[in-house]
Amino acid sequence: MRHSRYLISVLVVVSSFAAAVMVLPELLGAGDLEPPPEAVDGSGNPISTMKTLDEIPPVWSQNLPASERFVLVLNDYRVLDKETGLVWHRGGGGQSNDHQAEAIDWCYRVGMRFPTINELASLVDSSQRNPSLPSGHPFLHVYNDFFWSATTSAMNPSQAFAVNFATGNIVKLPKAERHHTWCVRGGCNSQ
Repeated sequence: MRHSRYLISVLVVVSSFAAAVMVLPELLGAGDLEPPPEAVDGSGNPISTMKTLDEIPPVWSQNLPASERFVLVLNDYRVLDKETGLVWHRGGGGQSNDHQAEAIDWCYRVGMRFPTINELASLVDSSQRNPSLPSGHPFLHVYNDFFWSATTSAMNPSQAFAVNFATGNIVKLPKAERHHTWCVRGGCNSQ
């Protein structure tokens, strides 16, 4: 009886392995577990392949053309900016809202957040006008108007910073005014 239970256990293990190999054939060719040649010293001892921070250029140090900088993601509803790592709402303009709850609420409803002034200004290409965005950008409905940022003026809390995409200028405006909202994902969300 014990012998037959053992035999059944062995058969279950073998058949499970055979089934796994049929479903996942790459299990048989998983490869060598030895480190690649560049990861060992002259004696065959493993060495670190990690780069130091000095060897990795920061993302923001890149200056990519628009054709390489922006990538459509999430069914073309969002735009990944490879220079900053931020994901923007492709529709750009969005609604015209006051700075208070309306604008912030609109971003949260679309699963995003309000950008800081530095994040919003990172889209500006001062060599372009109407709108001041890199030539060949993939954004839609970017009006030549003011866009709110989440950054409140330290000198006057009733004002917030905005970007005028007609000119690329950064200005402070009364929060009660109605301007466009452009939502973002990623980044640090600090104001």
